Amino acid sequence: MVLVYKQFTGNDSAFEKLVDWLRKNDYKYTVTLDDSEVQDFESSRISFMKNITGNNTTIFPGYDHEHIGFLAYFNALGNQPSKFRLFIQRVRDVIADFDNLNPVIQKFIINNHARCNNCGYCTQRSRGRQKPYTIYARFEDHNHALCPINYVYTYYWTQINDELVECMIAFLTYFEEKFM
Repeated sequence: MVLVYKQFTGNDSAFEKLVDWLRKNDYKYTVTLDDSEVQDFESSRISFMKNITGNNTTIFPGYDHEHIGFLAYFNALGNQPSKFRLFIQRVRDVIADFDNLNPVIQKFIINNHARCNNCGYCTQRSRGRQKPYTIYARFEDHNHALCPINYVYTYYWTQINDELVECMIAFLTYFEEKFM
C-alpha cells in the first residue's frame, strides 16, 4: 500500500524519504482496507504512528491523545481522492513554547495552523463567561492568533513535496524530544 500511496503524492522521492524516516524511527505501520473502520467514505488508509509516552500500540490509535505520526487516506468519492495528514497532539503545549521552537517549525506552524476566528468552540460550555483560548505567536514581526482546539483540521495536504517532508520530520522529531 505504501507503493500505491506513493503514486498519489505528486513527489515519489519526498514520500519515500518520509516513509523511510518513519520506519527508521519505529513508527508502527498499519494498513486499513476494510471501509467499516475508516471515516468519511474512505476506501483505505495507511498510518505510521508512535505513542509519545513510550508505549507501543498494536491497533490504530484513532484520536488517542498520546499518538503522533502520519496518515494517508484515499476517498474514491472525493474531488481530491488522496489526503495526507500529520497527526500531532498536545498542541497547546507546543504553541505555548512557540518562541523556543526551531525557526523551521515556527514557519511550518504559521503556514499550516488554524487561526482563531472567535467561533466559540473552546468556550461553549462557559456560555460567554470566558475569553477564547487563543494562543498568540509572534513570527516575522507579526502576531498570529492561533486556535488551540481545531489544529487537527489544518494539517492536511493533497500533495507532498520535499520542503513539506522536511518540516514534518522536524515537527515529529520535536515531539519525540519534548514528550518522550
